Amino acid sequence: MGSLLFSPKGRIDSSEFSKGALILIVINFVLWMSWTLGLGAGVLSGVVSLILIYMWGCLFAKRFHDSNKSGWLYLLIFIVYIVLFLVLTNMLVTLISPEANELLVKIQGMSQHMDRRDQEAAMQLMAMYGPLMKMMALPYALASTIAGAILAFGINALLKHDPEDNQFGPA
Repeated sequence: MGSLLFSPKGRIDSSEFSKGALILIVINFVLWMSWTLGLGAGVLSGVVSLILIYMWGCLFAKRFHDSNKSGWLYLLIFIVYIVLFLVLTNMLVTLISPEANELLVKIQGMSQHMDRRDQEAAMQLMAMYGPLMKMMALPYALASTIAGAILAFGINALLKHDPEDNQFGPA
């Protein structure tokens, strides 16, 4: 499993890609839900998510290699993922957690009108971020899961296996 998710070299077939994608989607969901445990757990999960971005890149690179395409195409997938994630997040936050939108508007209003040296106001703002992220954890987790699944399994289905050895390795 280590070489599957931590090395961009080589090739993998559709079924191996699906296994790796499913593992990464589940891990990503759990990381987003860790925000419900508190701001510290959420920040830690954000750092771990950076490793997940690399792991996705390795997985996609190998799948692209299996179709005799450059692994750098992952960057395009990543950009599309971000856009899809943002669109889904906006929709899901409104549906699942409308009170999060209200709190976000309140935070934005406070931050625009506060004096940068006002430590008490800054502490009030910081105290609001924990509850905000708890409210947004489920919509973010669902948006990430949906966007990841659509792109991973959609791209995987579109890519054709190259039955011959190619520049990226043996079939």
